[in-house]
Formats: sequence, C-alpha cells, structure tokens
Amino acid sequence: MKNEIPSVSLEQMKMVDKLMVESYQISLRQMMENAGRNLSELVVNLYPNAKNIVCIVGAGGNGAGVLVGARHLKIKGFNVSVQLVSKETSSISESVAEIFTLRKMGVSVDHVNPNWSSSDLIIEGIVGYSIKGKLKPKLATLCNDLSTSGIPIISNDIPSGVHPDDGYIDKKCIHASQTLTIALPKKGIMGKHLINVIGEIYLGNISVPSSLYSEMGIEVNSNLFKTKNVIKL
Repeated sequence: MKNEIPSVSLEQMKMVDKLMVESYQISLRQMMENAGRNLSELVVNLYPNAKNIVCIVGAGGNGAGVLVGARHLKIKGFNVSVQLVSKETSSISESVAEIFTLRKMGVSVDHVNPNWSSSDLIIEGIVGYSIKGKLKPKLATLCNDLSTSGIPIISNDIPSGVHPDDGYIDKKCIHASQTLTIALPKKGIMGKHLINVIGEIYLGNISVPSSLYSEMGIEVNSNLFKTKNVIKL
C-alpha cells in the first residue's frame, strides 16, 4: 500500500491547502473537523482502554486538528484534557472557537504542564509542516520531555521537529509511536531510517477531491479512502 500512494513536498501540500480553500470552498474548519475525527478513530482502534488522554496543542492549524480530536474523544466517552503550548490569544481563530467549545463541554484547557505521569496517551500537534529550522529551546525541551516520558504519542500529520521535505531531525524532536499524516504522506517522513521517530504511519482522509490532485499533476487512486477514513501505510 505504501508504495502505491505518492508523497508530497511542503510546497505541494501548501498548494493543496490553498486550492481546498480558494478553489473548492472547503474551509480550514472543515479540514480541521476531518483531521480531528480521524485522530479519534485511530485512538478508538489502537488505544480503546486509554483512561487519561492529554492533547498538547500549538497555535497553528496542526494544533487545531488535535483540538477537534479532543472534542470527538470527549463525545466518545474518553477522559481528555488539553494543554496549550502558546498563549491562547496567539492561536488561530478556528482554534479559539474550538477551545471555547471544549470548555463548554467540561474539558480542561490550560497551559502546558509537564506532569503526564497519570496519562495513558499523548496526542501532539505542537508544530506542523511549516517548521523552519530547529525547534525553539522551550519547544525542544518540551518535545524531548514528552518523548522520554514513556507514554505512547500520536503525532498529528508530522512529529513536531521533523521537516516535511528532508526529514531533518532536531535531536529533541517528538519520537512518536504513531503518526497520522494528513491527505498524503509528506516526503520527509517516508525514510526507513526515521522509523524510531515517525513510528507506525497512518493516512487520514480530509476529503481532498481527486480532481484537485489531478490539477496538480499528482496521480492518486480515487478509491483510496473508499472503505476507511484512516488507513495504515
């Protein structure tokens, strides 16, 4: 299956996002919803007995998908909490709205607190594919602490600290148990030498039309997600 699915570069993925919004009128909020639903499905399949799930969230779109995942998990009956890496006021508007909803539902949303001893699972969306260079010192420390906690980690789209094109690894990047990459795999996560950083790779459906890929000259099987929204690569 992995060899049958094309991987995309950073610039290609940016174009996918741009076309989704501008040409197909599929909003970031819709993409967030799909990404978050996929995360919750993966948790149900892999960690159905997780009692305490902590979502570590950055200010951008990557974190926004994790916030939606937290909502879906709460609805499914999981005990989930959210920890924000940045000030709430610096989050994108879609995340601010989602944070409001989560609090309304009784989900704890607070600033990041490096005490995860009672957690069974961590879902992280700290830094997405827009990473530039090495992680900032505070983020590097956070990612290293998470990776050495002994708690399973699911990364949304790409482990924080890994570059989507060349897979450059900040030594203190997230070392994920599973990575749920979005739309199509990013080129930088497909190397076998990254297995201890990426973990098991899953692909999530955010409803990118096959015609959009065709416009970009990318050949993708239109039946890729015919029976499942999350597939293992």
